[in-house]
Amino acid sequence: MPLDALPHCSVLLDDTATCTWNGQQLCLRLGDVGYEGQRTLYSVPACVLEVGHVYGLVGPNGIGKSTFGQLLASRTIPNFPTGLSVTFVDACSPVTRANLHPVEYVQCGVDRRLGELQRRIEVLERKLEEGEGEANTDGDDIGSIGERLGLLCEQEDELRAATAGDAERVLEELGFGREGMMDKRVGELSNGWRYKCDVARALTARSDLLVLDEPSFLDEGSLAWLCERLREVARRGGLVLLISHKERVLESVCDRVLYIGPARRMETYNCGWEAFRAAQEEKTLHAGREVEKGRAKQADADQALRRAKQRLAKGEKRHAELLANRRVDPRFVKGKSKEAKQKGGRSLAAKTKLLERQAADLVELAHQSRRYQTCPLSLTGRPASPDELLLSVQDVSFAYTKCAPVLTRISVAVYGNDRIALLGPNGSGKSTLVNLLAGKLEPTTGAITGRDRIRIAYFPQDALARLVVECGGCTAVSIAQSRSGLGSVEARNHLAMFGLKGEDATTPVRQLSAGQRTRLYFALEFPPGSSASLLVLDEVENLDMDTANALLDSLSSFAGAVICVTHDSDHLDRVRPRQVWRMDNGAISVSSTQSI
Repeated sequence: MPLDALPHCSVLLDDTATCTWNGQQLCLRLGDVGYEGQRTLYSVPACVLEVGHVYGLVGPNGIGKSTFGQLLASRTIPNFPTGLSVTFVDACSPVTRANLHPVEYVQCGVDRRLGELQRRIEVLERKLEEGEGEANTDGDDIGSIGERLGLLCEQEDELRAATAGDAERVLEELGFGREGMMDKRVGELSNGWRYKCDVARALTARSDLLVLDEPSFLDEGSLAWLCERLREVARRGGLVLLISHKERVLESVCDRVLYIGPARRMETYNCGWEAFRAAQEEKTLHAGREVEKGRAKQADADQALRRAKQRLAKGEKRHAELLANRRVDPRFVKGKSKEAKQKGGRSLAAKTKLLERQAADLVELAHQSRRYQTCPLSLTGRPASPDELLLSVQDVSFAYTKCAPVLTRISVAVYGNDRIALLGPNGSGKSTLVNLLAGKLEPTTGAITGRDRIRIAYFPQDALARLVVECGGCTAVSIAQSRSGLGSVEARNHLAMFGLKGEDATTPVRQLSAGQRTRLYFALEFPPGSSASLLVLDEVENLDMDTANALLDSLSSFAGAVICVTHDSDHLDRVRPRQVWRMDNGAISVSSTQSI
């Protein structure tokens, strides 16, 4: 996606933050990273990104992973190399250039990249003609300028040759070869197809650094294709940073891992996902054992320090008594007392220093041993009997304006405490169907009955993007107060039930992570005292494993019915659907089952 579409965020770095680039490695020393007026997110003491590798950036929701990707894409890091091109792709931002056709949309990215190369070539040509070195971190002699100029010209020629028919080919590989797909405009496509356009544009542009922030809305086939293309980018000498919570994707494509954990410090693991998980688990267990030992040592040191202080206080008291009674020569007592106090002081200082060092080590070990405690989601459903008919869809067809029908003669039913999995490839009509069920659209023909009798809680695909556009500068507390009429304390208590506590509740929405915005959206959909008969989830993505588990646990105890649109087979196993609706080309097939 273009940089002008990035969410605005004022990221603050240390005064010492810097980076270097030697053509093979991007070395980052950023120090503390945070938002203006907010606490520090994490620190990056040293991070090296090397070409030819796919890095997976992992950590819990809200830790600042997307911020790191946006920081790289913004190119605002001091000494960031002018010759390093960056492309950033995410799925939570509003669509841009919606009036273009897919091929035009992809070609825009290529043209932009060619423009960047041409500008850099012109700068180097002027320097070469003037016989002056380029005074920057890339080198400042004629030989290095000529060498870089040759490499840029090669890149330009390769890009022009490769992209002659690359846009159409990549789009066809992603399924755009279906009848009529190339003729649609990007704004008319579903979120899954729009995201495919973004991915195709990023891959075709062949930037030096490709940052993908949580690939979303892709069916299984498209996700497998993306993983293969990312590996191909690395083999070609590119650099890929993948921000994701999908363990299968990380295991498939990443050969190195960046981890931001409870200690809020970025660490690099030069291994794949499985080896990282094993190392991290062992590190956590070892730290847990060391914490117990450290606490025992700290208790012993505390006790020794107290005894030393008691002995010193006792000596000072004895000294005072001797002087008061004049039993000994004051000069002798004064000298001995001074020497004893000096020795006692040195002993106390040493013991205090040791205790402080042990306490600091214990805090670090406690950070390493800590596992994030994820707050559950408080989703309140209205109980209903399994035989109660909530919604009835009878022979429904739907078309946008005068276009060909998206749905054709759909007939389904939703009953009390149903669990329904809605499956199908991208563009098959899943989101259109759930929009009809939620009352956001009306059928072209046919009828849907029951919507006016029940309350439906709905999480659409564009929920997170909508929050940023409509409420980006507002805090979670202010939004909850305005929409639910709550006081400040009541709003905070309600948000806390969905895991938004402390500073998270008073942080502007645009600075919240995708997972935190997901929690906020659920908090707004389930205000205090309300309950829903039906919960419709249209691909709730961007959740870390703990938050995803919290959502799935909440769904298992939700008293109402649930319709879940997803491409994640692991989620389907946990939902345990009673009905499976399979969409394909606007038609639906229904089966009753307890598992997929």
